[in-house]
Amino acid sequence: MFLDDHVDGLSRPECEMLLASTNVGRLSLSIDALPAVLPVNYQYLGGDIIIGMADGPALRGIAHQPVVGLGVDNANWTDTPWAVLVLGRATNVTDPDEHAQFQNLGLASPPGRTYAHYVRLQPDHLIGYNTTAP
Repeated sequence: MFLDDHVDGLSRPECEMLLASTNVGRLSLSIDALPAVLPVNYQYLGGDIIIGMADGPALRGIAHQPVVGLGVDNANWTDTPWAVLVLGRATNVTDPDEHAQFQNLGLASPPGRTYAHYVRLQPDHLIGYNTTAP
């Protein structure tokens, strides 16, 4: 978070509104005990964040260390800059009905593929800020 006199904290409802307004973020997690930050496409759904994943190191990392972070911001700095940090527990979705539902969310996957797995990030903490003109 930028620490200066021109930063305003955001309420939880404001953070939720911003999370729902976009669908690209950076997932921070531990892979083989090392920090990793990966770009992800997500959907904010019913208070949870749904992320599509393939079989691979990120999914295995979540299985071993489920506490993750998700950073989302507006990349267009001509508007008022804002950022939201989500901290919480991520779990692999194993329910077949939920999996089928999440396949219809429109999450971007590599061309010609669908995600083999979906991860649900349940936000324990939402930390948001925006900047004001000096």
